Amino acid sequence: NKTILTGDLILDDEKNTILLNTLINEGDKNFFVQLNGDDSASIIYTSGTTGHPKGVILTHSNILYNSFVAFQMVDLQPEDTALCIMPLFHVNAQIASMMSTIQAKATVVLEEMFKPRNFIETLKKYKCTTFSGVPTIYNYLNEMPDAEGEDLSFLKACVCGAAPMPVEVFQKFEEKFKGKIIEGYGLSEGTCVSSLNPLLGERKIGSIGIPIPGQEMSIWDNDGSSLPDGEVGEIVIKGPNTMKGYYKKNEETKRIVQNGWLRTGDLGYRDKDGYYFIVGRKKEMIISGGENIYPKEIEEILYEHEGVLDCAVVGIPDKTYGEVVGAFIVPKNGSSVSEKEIKTYLRPKIAGYKFPKIIEIVTDLPKTATGKIQKNKIIEDFVGNLQLVNRVDGHLNIHYKWVYGEALAKFYTGLKNEGKFYGSKCPKCKKIQCPPKSYCGVCFEECTEWVELPNIGTLESFTTVYMEFPGQPMKPPYTYGFIKLDGTHTHVYHLIEGIPEVEIKIGLRVEAVWEDPGKRKGNLHDIKYFHPVEK
Repeated sequence: NKTILTGDLILDDEKNTILLNTLINEGDKNFFVQLNGDDSASIIYTSGTTGHPKGVILTHSNILYNSFVAFQMVDLQPEDTALCIMPLFHVNAQIASMMSTIQAKATVVLEEMFKPRNFIETLKKYKCTTFSGVPTIYNYLNEMPDAEGEDLSFLKACVCGAAPMPVEVFQKFEEKFKGKIIEGYGLSEGTCVSSLNPLLGERKIGSIGIPIPGQEMSIWDNDGSSLPDGEVGEIVIKGPNTMKGYYKKNEETKRIVQNGWLRTGDLGYRDKDGYYFIVGRKKEMIISGGENIYPKEIEEILYEHEGVLDCAVVGIPDKTYGEVVGAFIVPKNGSSVSEKEIKTYLRPKIAGYKFPKIIEIVTDLPKTATGKIQKNKIIEDFVGNLQLVNRVDGHLNIHYKWVYGEALAKFYTGLKNEGKFYGSKCPKCKKIQCPPKSYCGVCFEECTEWVELPNIGTLESFTTVYMEFPGQPMKPPYTYGFIKLDGTHTHVYHLIEGIPEVEIKIGLRVEAVWEDPGKRKGNLHDIKYFHPVEK
């Protein structure tokens, strides 16, 4: 077996290494090797939405089988044209869009980047008959302001997978564009496709369909026993599309593949007709006070609200309940949806133990390159922000005092993960504040975007004035540019490169003290790195 390199670097094992340019220009009669179906063909990395990405090793047989079945399920013919809008490192693009189309001897059109208006025009220009996307793409298309009257009924199939599609998004797309959605299910570890709603048979809205030919599918409990129809458990699959294993993760492979059955980590149930339904990821299930809560159920209800564009429901760590429900909501353009409005809307629709204790209205949700919402990052960012800013509900009487002190620059750059520094970026003036703030100190706009900053440097100033509570006094003037940390300035916006991050400086700090003796006293920020000193 040989390694082909696209650059000029030669590996230690030069005997088995070939430069791509050499292969193109000169050829290599000794290059071709005998392969069989069980040989490794590709390593595709998982999205890592619930953990770290893992390399999935797929064989030639995996890919040939799955792509063959995929094109048959949507009746691809040589005269068809498929539009590929997913990035080519993703299994959906490689198998469902590329390989299946090639196997059908049809045509595939590659779209460099998804933009709703460009997408519609490309479909028309190349007379495409099918495409495969994720729910986020359908959601963006639904919200196109200039899409009224667009008719996509010429499409044979609009395939959706990679994440559960909200019923509201499904119905709105078909009503608005007249396109026919074929929702399915699959994962990288299963090559791509495991189930699909029939193209010509009964489609059930909200269902991921029935197993593809050759695919075994079942619902297991935690002990590995099969569950009857209607009961929620883990979806498991078995067949010629099961991966060879995880790259350099043998123990993880043994944990997830048991006697040929692949434990998907997805929770769902099967109805009496053999159709499967997903209720959520096993890792995403929220356990609050001993109660199991499925985020998808709450998300479906939120998507029905006329002012909600996108949402994610996650479990936020809590000392009392273990986890509490957190709902992060992106409003539609022009919508002024508020936390109070969402609470009023949800109250009669869900049980009390499922009710979100945390509701955040945000401008966007973190997503992977394929459009999947990164729930682990939402939790990480929210918890990280809580560690930096101790939020207190309600209006409090606060007075301020100025304190001199020493601190490690590392803390004041908003250290969130080891070796990574973050600041909040203002959507209006684009200033970066670190540690991250909820509001911009220049134009008072709400800041929801966090950006990574260089991991070396010293701060222009150490002082932070907090914007967490209404009615705070106007903040002092700010100084920009390189300034000494001598206790005369009041905010930090940038890092100056070239100075070690561990350098200790003297600076000002604003300390908030609660006037009510019954309230907690102390700084709004964690002060473990801060040591007051005399002026």
